[in-house]
Amino acid sequence: MTDIDTRALLPGLDPSGGFDWRDGERRVVFGRACHDRAAEILSDRDEPYAVLCSPRAASALPPGVGEGATEVVQLGPGPVAELSAPLVESELPDLLVAFGGGRLIDSAKAVVAARGRGAAAALPTTLSGAEMTAVHRMPEGRSGSMVRPRLVLWDPAALDSAPEATLRASAMNAVAHAAEALWVRIANPVSSLAAAEGVRFIASGLDAVAGGGFDHDELGLGALLCGYALDGTSLSFHHVVSQSLVHTVGSPHAETNAVVLPLVVESMADRAPAAIHALGDALGVAGAAEAVAGRLRELAGGTPGLRALAERPDRAADVVEAVLGRSRQLELIADPPGEEELRALVDRAIDGPAGGR
Repeated sequence: MTDIDTRALLPGLDPSGGFDWRDGERRVVFGRACHDRAAEILSDRDEPYAVLCSPRAASALPPGVGEGATEVVQLGPGPVAELSAPLVESELPDLLVAFGGGRLIDSAKAVVAARGRGAAAALPTTLSGAEMTAVHRMPEGRSGSMVRPRLVLWDPAALDSAPEATLRASAMNAVAHAAEALWVRIANPVSSLAAAEGVRFIASGLDAVAGGGFDHDELGLGALLCGYALDGTSLSFHHVVSQSLVHTVGSPHAETNAVVLPLVVESMADRAPAAIHALGDALGVAGAAEAVAGRLRELAGGTPGLRALAERPDRAADVVEAVLGRSRQLELIADPPGEEELRALVDRAIDGPAGGR
């Protein structure tokens, strides 16, 4: 029997062709030049909107988007809970359009969630996956139901100026979304299929560098699918460790995910062998968890420890305490890790795969 590449038979799986996906109340437009159409698409909604972006991105807004906004709000560095809090009671309109990475998109979602009205729109420029999830922090002192963007305009051309190291680290964050979706207790077939296909696209997109550069179309669609998979399940072991490191030792978000993911994959070998096999198959490797972890390190461009990148690298014990304090999310995997295993993993994350106590 002749092998048939089913992906080649399905136009919807060709990221270079783009697509317009209606998912309930959500619309996802994917494809090159869709940011150039953003002003037109937003005007079709016939409602006022404000733009949230970084100071650096303010001069790079898609044509007409800034001009059509009632206000362009430039958010500086800082956590989502702090950045979003002053905007809740502001006079900004109900539709908030985020142009940028996960921090900007999460801030728009947080404001909408705290207000209990309105909608967020996302024009991603990174592989964060935030545009596809109802996962975000709330503004300080506020509560509410989590929200996901109602409109997503995903233009792979937004990645064209990103440095290689940045894209590799961001891509590993996306793969981590898929990995969690595969191994949590509440995994489901839809999320698992999206996760596996998302990882395939990301691995293929990163491998394309040998031909002269990354395939940004594949990376973008892969991140979108991985985010969709996480939204249908939950974050767990990997994200709890990564987030605790970021907040406690002050290491950068994407790079922390890239370092932690191979370590967590090795820890999950006996807890979720089917999930590790599926992840390895999507990455194009067979064998034990060590082979999968090795492939992840290869795609990440090598994963040295976080010590040189962290502001407070000697707080491993505090990281472990923070992780154990999130037992509800740890319990979404089989046989949640205890203090000793977590300390060994955190030490290796900080000091490198060969490090540890």
